[in-house]
Amino acid sequence: MTPHYYHRTIYYADTDAYGVVYHGNYLAIFESARTEALHALGVSLIDLSDRLDCLFVARHVSLDYSGPLYLEDKIEVETRVAELRPTSVRYHQCIYKINQKETILTRLDIKLACIGKNFKLKAIPESLIAELSR
Repeated sequence: MTPHYYHRTIYYADTDAYGVVYHGNYLAIFESARTEALHALGVSLIDLSDRLDCLFVARHVSLDYSGPLYLEDKIEVETRVAELRPTSVRYHQCIYKINQKETILTRLDIKLACIGKNFKLKAIPESLIAELSR
């Protein structure tokens, strides 16, 4: 997949009392970026779930924090597919401040497994594999 770039502002709800992004909120930021990357490919999560019985669940997550994000920072999240397997996809994601793109502040490596509504592992639909391979 060609990298996707998601731009966002850090909001008050993302931060703690000191105006620093709370560590758990990085996962939500990264998930929003992955969702927007799929939307950019024309993929609907509702369609995947309802029509193709395809849900993605986190199987492994690795986060590396190199520097803080603060209230009202403007950020860019780079998302790319690192590995695509029949029943899983692994993404690499990085967060940069817009005006400091040379410095990666946070890295995420996440492996998502494809399951059906019965919670059993299943193959990723061919149509999605085709989109993610572009």
